[in-house]
Amino acid sequence: MESKMCGKKYLFLQKQEGSRQVYAFLPALCKSWTCPKCRKVKAQLVKDFIIRSFKGQEMWLLSLTFFHSGTALEAWENVGKFCNRLFSYAHKYSGDFKYVRVVEPHADGLWPHVHILVNKPIASEAFVKLVTSWGFGWNFESQPIDSASGALYLSKYLTKEWPAGSATFYRQVTKTRIVSCSRSLGSIFEKPVTWRLLEYDNPKEQIEFTRNVLITECHKALCTFMLCSPVGDGFILETDVRIPADIISLFTEPYVWNYSKDSHYAYIPYGVQEELPF
Repeated sequence: MESKMCGKKYLFLQKQEGSRQVYAFLPALCKSWTCPKCRKVKAQLVKDFIIRSFKGQEMWLLSLTFFHSGTALEAWENVGKFCNRLFSYAHKYSGDFKYVRVVEPHADGLWPHVHILVNKPIASEAFVKLVTSWGFGWNFESQPIDSASGALYLSKYLTKEWPAGSATFYRQVTKTRIVSCSRSLGSIFEKPVTWRLLEYDNPKEQIEFTRNVLITECHKALCTFMLCSPVGDGFILETDVRIPADIISLFTEPYVWNYSKDSHYAYIPYGVQEELPF
């Protein structure tokens, strides 16, 4: 279900690049796994992360389902603990072990189902017996797969809408992470800069008004270069003139756009940091 606040607030960003001024008013979306549009973008980030991290390596895709003993809530409470136990075992006996893990509900909408992409063939007979004793049980599968195909499979699991049932509630109550990975791989999702937010009663009408005012100011300042590009429901304006501070203050107090080295990052579609092609 999409958040009621998804896309209802806007981010104002401003920076200077040489003689060029860059202004942006962009939607800040909820980034929730329960939101259909945000879920797709986050799944794509996971897919890209896997491809980038494993670069054509041979992988193995494990699928594990909890025994239906106890309650479904207890199973959700134990997902993290059981997986950490599994990973500790794999690290101990498999050397440079790395993984990306995705948790989704079983088709019944209650019990957790775990998919793990690993870089080592750990699913020996002894391993299967061991994880079975921990509570993972029926429908244990392991198959060799290349990293690109594994990335595709996991991203498909992440984009699926969860079936009706209590799994969403259980996942939220237990604070179970839907996707995680080995620490040595780094962070799947970059932590975004905290931007100043704007809230409008009618964001689309307001953003259109804002764009028209800024373009008019560029013409009044006799700009020789101006490029206004739509991004989602917002826009990015590049120009060779500085828009007066009193005009900018009509919309918001300017908040400086942070960037590092020669890369320029914007908090653009669906609240995700992406590199801009400047």
